[in-house]
Amino acid sequence: MFSDPYFSLRNGEAETEYVFLQHNSLFSRLLLNDQATPRLCFCIGETGFGTGLNFFVTAQHWKTFYAKTRGNQSKTSHLYYYSIEKYPINKNQLADIVKSWPQFDIFSLPLLAQYPGNCPGFHQIHFPGFNITLLLMIGDVCHMLDQLLMPMDAWYLDGFSPAKNPEMWSQEVFEKIAKASKPDATFATFTAAGFVRRNMQAAGFAVKKAPGFEKKREMLWGNVNQPFVRSKFNQNIKPWYAPDKNEATPAVEPVVIIGAGLAGLSCAFALAQKKIKSVILEAGSQVGAGASGNPAGIVLPKINADLDIESQFYISSFEYAVNQYDALKRQFPELYWHKQGILQFASEKRRGKIAALDLPESLVKVLNASRASLLAGISLSEPAFYYSQAGVINPQQLCEILLVASSEFVAVRYNTKVKSLQQIVEKTDTAWLLENPQGEKICNAKNLVIANAYDASRLLDTPIYTVEANRGQLSYISDKHRLPALKLGVCGEGYIIPGNTDRGNTAYILGATYGGDDIALNQAGHHENLHKANAMLPGFFSEKNAVSGGRVSFRATTADHLPVVGPVIDEAFFQQNYADLHFGRKAENYPNAVYKKGLYVTIGHGSRGLVSCMATSNYLAELLEGSVITAAADVVSLLHPARFLIRHFKKNKSVLGEPKTE
Repeated sequence: MFSDPYFSLRNGEAETEYVFLQHNSLFSRLLLNDQATPRLCFCIGETGFGTGLNFFVTAQHWKTFYAKTRGNQSKTSHLYYYSIEKYPINKNQLADIVKSWPQFDIFSLPLLAQYPGNCPGFHQIHFPGFNITLLLMIGDVCHMLDQLLMPMDAWYLDGFSPAKNPEMWSQEVFEKIAKASKPDATFATFTAAGFVRRNMQAAGFAVKKAPGFEKKREMLWGNVNQPFVRSKFNQNIKPWYAPDKNEATPAVEPVVIIGAGLAGLSCAFALAQKKIKSVILEAGSQVGAGASGNPAGIVLPKINADLDIESQFYISSFEYAVNQYDALKRQFPELYWHKQGILQFASEKRRGKIAALDLPESLVKVLNASRASLLAGISLSEPAFYYSQAGVINPQQLCEILLVASSEFVAVRYNTKVKSLQQIVEKTDTAWLLENPQGEKICNAKNLVIANAYDASRLLDTPIYTVEANRGQLSYISDKHRLPALKLGVCGEGYIIPGNTDRGNTAYILGATYGGDDIALNQAGHHENLHKANAMLPGFFSEKNAVSGGRVSFRATTADHLPVVGPVIDEAFFQQNYADLHFGRKAENYPNAVYKKGLYVTIGHGSRGLVSCMATSNYLAELLEGSVITAAADVVSLLHPARFLIRHFKKNKSVLGEPKTE
């Protein structure tokens, strides 16, 4: 790209150490005060990921540092490495390049396994053995910088040559970098171009020169004097969506979670990975009693034809979930997680639109009927999307395994229904009092996460985001008629899951209906599921293939079919400060959001919870930990608990949709 080499052809590793690590003083800055006080986290921002060499070298040094300090504290240090790349190398090229660096295999091989290619958006890649998180930000540099919610400690400015790619080195880019920096942030770059130095100085950088690497005459390094401020509004997210600043100490007092379904258990699991304890209150007698108790579900991303922020959220969440399920499968081989791929049928028009997005084949590709038939093991009459990393998982078993995997940090209290919650404020201390249906105290919680699906509407007692119970019926098909062996799951309007997950002689699971309030199985639901299945595989099922059973559960869905995740808002503050948004005043004229202290929610995951719950739980755990927020600003806004209320304010309507009286 741009006919410019990615690194020194003679000694790229030494160049990285000299230019970026040495001139950002990373060898000394990783520790505060002395060897006994390591930083809890360190954030590096990079413009230009390229081959990943800078990351590999940094990770290798972090590995040494981490090994020395991991026993010195209850919370081990964590490296967050944010790297922006508009023109990512394809996976095959990257695989060929990293073969030259076998010393980095411990990082390059996991990276290749999770490499997103040219999928736009944020992509998290975790290296849990070393407490490293790589965030690959695929897209335009200015847009990606606008997505950052965490200020950086240090910057590697390593785009292509300024002479060949001047847009990467503009004053606008440096203003955004300065805005996304801590007050003592440093930077280093291989270039010494005059216009780069002047643009950086204009953006608030103190710029110094140093001898360049090898034959290069000079390079630039220095620090940000003050974060660049064009106005008093200096953040990458609208004030009404600004994240909460948690002041509680969840490591001391357990986080209380209401609901032991997938949303609640994945939250407890994410907290456990940060060594934060939690207590789950479950109204039923087991985990996954609701929709999370289905015997099988498809793990598949949602991709819209315009590749909007919703698509980017579901693609990155899909990647995150698959990596988590792979890791759990390695730890618990009994987990029914079959990543054999999924075929999805769609119209010719939609196939053309998705193909035009030029997404990497490791995510999705269009197969003709012949190739799709080979994968399916049966004859198919039309082309289909193939998602090679997708698969089928048993949600009930997943819930059980998440609990076992988190057992050191998680306790569950079954048959504990929360009837009401009440905020208690004593001086500067705030907690939530939880009571059962008999009016008896269950516990006090300094940090409370509501994850009990549609029942959350009752507890929160507000109409600003009504979460509805949406009925879904599954149908089980017996194998006594020896149906052909479909090798992988298929979906379209409905879905067909083959194989014996745990249902005795069940050959196929068909799903799922949508809507209604009947808690019992009914023939109309079975007929609907059979009709959808035969629309995908004409003639595959018949009346002879008797339905041997099924299951009814109720999904929790929202008006826009997206989950609600984040801190619960102070509704009175929002009404008082944002009700005039329809006038179109600039965002900088509004104060940041105020939330109910210590109260969070993760609900409304609907039929896509197997994709969304793991990544959103990581975001919640970050909020509760109060350190780093790795989610993109647009994603935080997309899922924000205030989004429905803000939309009504912008339309000058009340919460219930009626025009407001002036």
